[in-house]
Amino acid sequence: MNLETPDAVPVPAADAAAAAGTPASDDIAAFRNAVLDKLTYMVGKDAGHAQEHDWLVATSLATRDRIVDQASRAVEILKVTGRDLRDVAKHTYERVIKMTEEEVPEVKRAKRKAKRAVRKTTARVRKAAA
Repeated sequence: MNLETPDAVPVPAADAAAAAGTPASDDIAAFRNAVLDKLTYMVGKDAGHAQEHDWLVATSLATRDRIVDQASRAVEILKVTGRDLRDVAKHTYERVIKMTEEEVPEVKRAKRKAKRAVRKTTARVRKAAA
């Protein structure tokens, strides 16, 4: 089932659900399957015997795969539209840095006094040795 956006561009139902702010159940099921596949084939554990750390590793690997797939897709879209990836990355980096510099206040550090070396007296050395 396809839906139409206000500018009359057909949008697949899964993309429409994501655009509306609700996750599509197909995406959730696909991610669950990806995590289970990573748990089985990359971590080497089945769901019944996996520890918390195994689930963490499997989820991290599945998430990384999704990020890499989406980044590759974005690069392909930029190539098709003729935009230079370096210009887009530079523009994005500049905006992120500006926002970061505006939001983060400068931290003042207190100056510490330098410690002086204190020599132990012979009486303190004998007491420590005893």
